[in-house]
Amino acid sequence: MNIKRKLILGIISGLVALIGIFFFAKNLIFPAHQDEMMGSANMEMGPNGMAVEGEMAYNLYNLFRQDPVTVDASVKLKTDTAYFYQADLGQIEALLVKDGQKVTKGTTLYNYKQASKENQYALEDLYREQTKLYNTRQALIKQLSEYTGGEFNYQGDQIAYYWGNEGKQGYYIVEEIGKSTLPSVSDPANTNTDSSLSQDGPEGAFDTGGMGTSAMEPASDPTEGIKEQIRQVNDQIEELEIKLIRQQEQQNNKVIAKTDGIAMVNPDAIDNPNVPVVRIVSEESSVVGSVSEYDFYALAEDRAVNIYIPAEDRTVTGKIVDYDKIPSYSGTNGQNDSTEGLSASNTGGGSNASQFNFVVQPDAPLQAGFSAKVNITLPGFAVPSDAIVDEEDNYVFLYLDGKAVKTKIELITQGLQKVVLKGLNEGDQLIMYPYDLTDGQEVSVVDPMAMPPSEDLMDGDVQ
Repeated sequence: MNIKRKLILGIISGLVALIGIFFFAKNLIFPAHQDEMMGSANMEMGPNGMAVEGEMAYNLYNLFRQDPVTVDASVKLKTDTAYFYQADLGQIEALLVKDGQKVTKGTTLYNYKQASKENQYALEDLYREQTKLYNTRQALIKQLSEYTGGEFNYQGDQIAYYWGNEGKQGYYIVEEIGKSTLPSVSDPANTNTDSSLSQDGPEGAFDTGGMGTSAMEPASDPTEGIKEQIRQVNDQIEELEIKLIRQQEQQNNKVIAKTDGIAMVNPDAIDNPNVPVVRIVSEESSVVGSVSEYDFYALAEDRAVNIYIPAEDRTVTGKIVDYDKIPSYSGTNGQNDSTEGLSASNTGGGSNASQFNFVVQPDAPLQAGFSAKVNITLPGFAVPSDAIVDEEDNYVFLYLDGKAVKTKIELITQGLQKVVLKGLNEGDQLIMYPYDLTDGQEVSVVDPMAMPPSEDLMDGDVQ
């Protein structure tokens, strides 16, 4: 029995000791004067930093410029065009620009000496055929004019002359000759391969017997047969001119500069298809970089930036001149739509976040190839949600001369922040938790010098 009583007394003594230790630790860690500070943010502070019963006191938030968004970037040439040796065009005959020379778009850089005569012969044959068709058409038009007594232009349209107000003679088309309704004599589908129109000279062009009775109107009106022959010749000339253009393109042995810039010439590459013979690089450079979807709001055309070049330890100003409105393509040529859609729908962070490219025009020359850091200046001021009164419109209360001044604001979203672009100024003081205030009301504010340090303060922004 004595043992049981001693055990109970021991347990009671231990509980009393634990309670004593708990209260001692509470007083040591949480002093009594700190409990009195609880809720003092809404009470007037006395000279000793203690809350005074009665009038409420408010914290203030100081407006500062937003920190810029900093992005890694690199300096690139604005344009860089390379021109290589092409063996199928022949041998390079002469370089027509010098290393370091300024060139303009359209300047001939070098030309090729044709090693084969086949293209030249083909072009000469087409020119001879073109001349033959021109002569045939001219003779047909002359014959038509003699039959009808009318006037015709170079392709057989009937025309009439008139005198203009300034005494100059002009003409207008009375009747267009149109296109042929019969197969062209040069058409492989046309079985009449012996037509004198394509084989003989102008004299043979008047022989319509080879065309058959379906090629023209009744013999009583020979002009219709002549007109049909002119139409066929016009069709042949049109086809021939297309062939000429294509053949001339093959004959073009000049290499032309596509952009303005400085020529970088490598004479040792005139027979090497793997090294550019000439590069045209721009005198201007640009800075290119990309941001993730979380910083996309920082991009805007003509937005001011600061460009820091680590290799030179200098900073130059510039502005954004272009940026992606949709994310840059990250798929492959064989990727189907459904796979691309799944990739695009991934909105997580890290390497899967969408990237948006941008281009900055610097205000001073920069060395191409250097790395850079672009600091994008953000407009407006970030406003904490606890300072905003949401009614029909959004309002904040400015602290001016001891009074609360109700001020209407327009908010935009930048990332996760609410931002005001106009109506507020750097250094303005916003009253926090102003939900019971009225415009012009006198208010008391918390003196930050009297407040003990607190982790709840936002790096000194909130007083």
